[in-house]
Amino acid sequence: MNRKYFLVFLFIFIISLESIALNVTGQQSKPLYVAIVWHYHQPWYYDVNGTAFILPWTRMHTVGNYYKMAYILSKYPQVKATFTFSGSLIQQILDYNHGVKDYRQIISEKIANGQSLTLEEKFSMLVMPGGFFDVNWDRVVNVVKRYSQLRDKAQAALSKYIYLPEQEYKLKVTEEFTEQDYIDLAVLFNLFWIDPLVLREQYPDIYTLRQQALNGGSGFTRQQLSAVLKVHKELLQRVLGFYADLAHKGQVELIPVPYSHPLAPILADFGLNEDIKLHAALSNSLFQQVFNYKPQGVWPAEQAVNDVVLSIFANEGYSWTITDDALLVKAGFNPTDPSVGLKAWYATYNGRRIYVFFRNHQLSDLIGFQYSRQDSIQAAQDLVNRLLDLAKSSDGTNLVVIALDGENPWESYPEFGDVFLQTLYSLLSDYQSKGVLITTTPGEYTSKQASSARALPFKDYPYLDLAGKDISDVPLSYTDDAYTQLPRKIVNAQIPEGSWSGGELAVWIGQRQENVAWMMLIKTREDVLRKLGARSLQEARSVNPKAVEDILRAEASDWTFWYGGDMGGGFPANPFYKGYLRKAYLDAGLQPPDYLLTLFNPDATPVGVLNSEYPKPLSDKLKLDGELTEKEWSKALNMSMGNKIIRNVLVLPAYSGMYIAAVPVSESVLSIPEVTVALYFTTPSRSVSPYHPGYNSFPRYANVDLGMGLFFEVLMVPRNSTVIVSAADGRGSWIPMYYFNLAVKNVMEAYVPWNALGLEPGQQVYLTAVSYKGSNVAETASRVGSVYQLMVPRATLVSGAKVLFEANDPEGDDDGAGGYKYPKADVFKPGVFDMIKFRVVDSGETLLFEVYFKDLGGNPWGGPNGFCLQYPQIYIHTTLQTPGRKDTFGLNVNLTDDSAWHLALLLAPGWGSDPVPNGEKAALYLSDGTVLVQGDVFKVYADPARNAIIAEVSKKFLPDVEHADKWIYTVAVTSYDGYGSMKVRAFGIDPAEWVVGVGSKHAKAVLFNVVPRVMDLLAPTAQDQYSQLNSYVAEKNGTLAKIHGVSSFSTQPAQQQCSCPQPPQQQCPTCPTCPVPQPIQPCNCPDPTRSLFVGIIAGILVGVAAALFLKTGKREPSTS
Repeated sequence: MNRKYFLVFLFIFIISLESIALNVTGQQSKPLYVAIVWHYHQPWYYDVNGTAFILPWTRMHTVGNYYKMAYILSKYPQVKATFTFSGSLIQQILDYNHGVKDYRQIISEKIANGQSLTLEEKFSMLVMPGGFFDVNWDRVVNVVKRYSQLRDKAQAALSKYIYLPEQEYKLKVTEEFTEQDYIDLAVLFNLFWIDPLVLREQYPDIYTLRQQALNGGSGFTRQQLSAVLKVHKELLQRVLGFYADLAHKGQVELIPVPYSHPLAPILADFGLNEDIKLHAALSNSLFQQVFNYKPQGVWPAEQAVNDVVLSIFANEGYSWTITDDALLVKAGFNPTDPSVGLKAWYATYNGRRIYVFFRNHQLSDLIGFQYSRQDSIQAAQDLVNRLLDLAKSSDGTNLVVIALDGENPWESYPEFGDVFLQTLYSLLSDYQSKGVLITTTPGEYTSKQASSARALPFKDYPYLDLAGKDISDVPLSYTDDAYTQLPRKIVNAQIPEGSWSGGELAVWIGQRQENVAWMMLIKTREDVLRKLGARSLQEARSVNPKAVEDILRAEASDWTFWYGGDMGGGFPANPFYKGYLRKAYLDAGLQPPDYLLTLFNPDATPVGVLNSEYPKPLSDKLKLDGELTEKEWSKALNMSMGNKIIRNVLVLPAYSGMYIAAVPVSESVLSIPEVTVALYFTTPSRSVSPYHPGYNSFPRYANVDLGMGLFFEVLMVPRNSTVIVSAADGRGSWIPMYYFNLAVKNVMEAYVPWNALGLEPGQQVYLTAVSYKGSNVAETASRVGSVYQLMVPRATLVSGAKVLFEANDPEGDDDGAGGYKYPKADVFKPGVFDMIKFRVVDSGETLLFEVYFKDLGGNPWGGPNGFCLQYPQIYIHTTLQTPGRKDTFGLNVNLTDDSAWHLALLLAPGWGSDPVPNGEKAALYLSDGTVLVQGDVFKVYADPARNAIIAEVSKKFLPDVEHADKWIYTVAVTSYDGYGSMKVRAFGIDPAEWVVGVGSKHAKAVLFNVVPRVMDLLAPTAQDQYSQLNSYVAEKNGTLAKIHGVSSFSTQPAQQQCSCPQPPQQQCPTCPTCPVPQPIQPCNCPDPTRSLFVGIIAGILVGVAAALFLKTGKREPSTS
C-alpha cells in the first residue's frame, strides 16, 4: 500500500474512534442532513463565427475538474451530492465532441504534428495573462522547474521589447524562444491541467510524464504532446455520460442552470421577464436531451433571485432552487438559529410551491477560498467538525446546505483538491454509517421532509427599477460604485432581491463600466427587435434564431461579473460580449455601432496599461523653445511610437496642466507639411452612453482601434506651430475648442491646461498618441490593446490647511514582528508595505488622514480607490471620557488600554458597496458600532505623486474633532486580500505566491493563531515595533500581541507602560524587569475517560503503523 494513503487511512480510522468515544460518553445527537451542491458553468467561448473557441476553459475544467469530481465521488457510493450544469457548458462539451476546437488546442495540435506556427500563434502562447502560462503559478509554474524557466524567459522578453512598434515587438519576443521551448510549453500547459489522481489511476504513462516534469524534466517530444491531448479528448467524451450514470444510480441529483447563466433578477428589473423564461426553457430542453433525466430543481445563476425569478421557475415546473443565506438576513432572519438556517423554506406562486434552500455561506466559502491554504486532511476534518457542531442542535429534520463552484477552487489546492475530497467523502461516509451526518440531495430531502419546511412571509423589499432608464453615466467616475444610487422601487414579495455576494447584486451592476454594458445590451436588443418586427425574443426567435442566440449569449452574467473591477478584472470579456452584440446586429441585417467594432471596455477605458507607475508632477515651469533638455524631461511619461515619423511622445504633468514633447526620428521630419501628431485622452466627465456617446471610437482617417475611447484630441501641427484641442462629437468627427502655441525646433513642445480637457485634480486619465502623414496613420503609442495612464495631480496642501499631527516611521521596517517576508507574486514590489510617514491635516471642512509609503506599487488590480495592495488601518483614541475598544479588524492584535479606540478608519481598495470587513469599501467605525461607508462625506483615494493613501472625512461626522491634535493614533499596515479572513491576506510560516511568510521564529504563533497580521506599525523605532508585535503568548489559550499609538506630544508611545504579555514571560522584550511567572497550574479537566480511551487506542495504532511503515521501508531497496 502507498505509504501516503495508508497514513491517510490511519488518520481517518483514528478520527472514527473519536466518534465512538462520543457515543460512549452519551453525546449522541439526532442526525443532521448535509446537502452538497457543486456548481458547473462556463460562459460562451465561441468566436463570432462559431467555428472555434477563443478560450480553452471548458476543455481544461473538464480534464481538471468535471471528470475527477464524478470519479472521486463514485468511490464513495453512500455519499450523495448534487451537480449543476449550465446550458452553455453542456453545449460546448457537445461541440468539442463534434470537432470544434479552441485556439490553444489548435496551436497544440499543430506543434504535435510538426506544423509551423504563425507569429500571432507564437505570441499568443507567451502573452500573460492569456497564454500557455494560464495555470496556477503557486501550485504548478513555481513548482515545475522547466515551467518557471519558460515563464521567467517570457516575462523578460515581454518587458524588454515593450516599447517597440507592435509587430516588431511580437517578432522580437517570439524570436527569444526555440522550437523546443514551444514544444515544452505546450506539453506542460496541457499536462498540468489534467487531474493528478485521474492520471495516476487511469493514465499511468501520462502520470509518469507528469512526475518527470515535477522532477525537473525537459526536452519533451511531439509524441508526448499528442498523448496528452488524446487524454483531453477521451475525458471530454466520457464526462457527460459519467454523470448520467451516477444520476440513474441515484447517487447524484443533476439540475440545470438557465441557458446562458443570465443574471435573472437584473433582467427582470429591466422588464425582460420573457428572456428569463426563454433561458430556462432552452436549458431544460438541452439538459433532458443530454442526460435523459428530468430535473426537479434549478440553480439560479450567481444564486441571484427575486420574486419574479422564483415565480418563473415555479411556473416552469421546478420544485426547488437555491440561494445564499445572506438573503435570510435581508429578510430579517438569523441564519445561525437552527430553526432558520438549518431549514428548507418555500414560496408559493399561482398555487405552485417552490422550495428555497439557503446555503451556509461560511462553510461554502471555507471550501472555495480558505481550505486551499491549509493541510488538506486537516481542512476536511475541520469542515466535518463544524458539521458535527451543527448536528448537536439538530432536531432530526435539520439540513445544512454547502453550495459553491465545483470547478474553480481545486487548482489552488494541493494535489488539485484530490486529497481534500477523498478525506471529506470518507469522513462523511463514516459518520453517515453511524447516523450522525446524512448526505442527501435537495430533491430527496423535500420528498422526505417537506412538512418541516417554513413558508417565506410577504414583506416589502427594495428592488432595482431599471426598465426604460439609461444608467450609463451613473456615476461620472471610472472607479466609484453607484449601486446604492440606482433607482429602486418597493415590492411586496416573498423574498428579497440578491445573490451570493452579500445578498446584493453589486458585483454585476453599479459601477459605470457595468452599467454601460447593460445599456449596450438593452440598445442592441431594442434595435434588433425593431428590425425584426418582434415584441419579444421568443417571437423574434421564430423569425431570426441566429440573432436571438447572439443576444442570449450576451445576456450571460459572466461579462458584467468581470466588468467594473469588483472581481479584479483580468478576464477578456470584450471579444465575447461586444462580439455577440456585434453579431446580433449583423445577423439581423444591421450595421453595428462603432463602439462594438473595438475591444476597449464599455466605459471606453482600456483593458490594460503600459505604465504601472504614474509620472510624478513637475513643480517648476518649463521653458518651451522646441529644444529638448534631458534634465527637464527626465521624469516624463515616455510613450514609444516607432521609427517612421515620431520616435516618442513625452508627457509631464504639472499642477495646472501638462507639458508635451514630440521627438521626431529626425529633425527634418518636422518640416514635412503633411506631418501632424495627435494625443488622445479620456475623461470621466463626458457621456459613455451607447445612445449618445461623448467619445469617438477611432482616430482621424482610419478605423484603427487604439485601445480606448477618444474623448479629446490634442493635435500638434508643426507647419503653423499650432496646437488644436478638439472634443469628439460621438459620430467620428472632431469639434475644435481651444488653440495653443507649439514650439518647433528639433522637437515639438506644448503646454495644455487640464481644464481644456475637462479634467480635475485627482482624476485618472488614459492617453495614447498617433502620428499622421497626410490622411494616413503612420504609427501609434498603443500596444496590444494597452495604452498609458496618468493622474491629474492634487495639491500637496490646500491653502489655509493646518497640519495637526505628523510622525515619521523608520524605513525598511516592513517586516512585521521581525523577519516577515512579502508574498512571492510579482505585484508585491519592495516597499509597498513600508509606511514612512503618517499625517493628519485640517483642511477646514474635513480632516485628512494621510499614510505615506516608500512605494505604492501602482494599482495592479484596479482598486477603485487607486490602490489594492495595502490595507492601512487607523485606530484613534480621542479625548472623550468614554470606554474605547481594544480589538482590531483582522490584524490579530489588540490595543493597550491607553490607546483603546473611539474611531477606526479601515482604508480598503473600494470595490462593491458594503463596508469592510464584510464588503470591500473603506469604512469608518465608531466604538459603539456605528459605521460610515466611504462616500460623499468620507472619501478614500491614493495620491501616486506622493505615494500616499488618504482618507478625507467631514468634520461634521467626527466626535471630539476640536481636540484632534491631542488624539492618540495607532496606525498599522497589512496586506489586503478580498478573499482573506477579515479581508487580510493569509500569514503562514513560509511565503507563497499570495501568502505572507512570518518565518520559523513565529511558527508557534502561527500554530496557536496569535501571529500578528501586521507588516508595518507606526512607531518611533523599528525595535519599538518589534517589541510590541512580539508581545504575544504562543501557547494554548495564549494571548494576542498588544500595540499602542503615538500622539502629537511625542513620537514615543503615548504612555510608557509595560506591554508584557499576560502571564508575563521570563524574557519579556519590552520590560526585562517583569516578575518571573508563577508555575502554570494543572488543568482541571472534567471526565478524562474519553480522552484516555482514545489516546490509548490511538497510541496502539500509531505504534502498529510505525512498525508496518519501517518493515515496508526495509523491503523497498531489495525490490529496486
